[in-house]
Amino acid sequence: MGCLAQVFEKQNALGQLEGFTSLNGANFYGMAPHRTHIRLVRQSTPIKQHEKIDTPDGPLTVFDPGFELFWRVEQSDNQ
Repeated sequence: MGCLAQVFEKQNALGQLEGFTSLNGANFYGMAPHRTHIRLVRQSTPIKQHEKIDTPDGPLTVFDPGFELFWRVEQSDNQ
């Protein structure tokens, strides 16, 4: 989500992020949107990315978008 927020911010389209990620697909298929909400927070310094995350099945390579990310998910809850 941080990567998408960064892309939408760069395009001056943050107001369209919720529709793109949560509403448009559900509307198209006649489904109710999810009731889970997240809060995205923009930091003033770039977020340090891990290259790999260890899992029980072995290391997982983390996607590298090729640019610095400043957005992170601060909170996720059910509403």
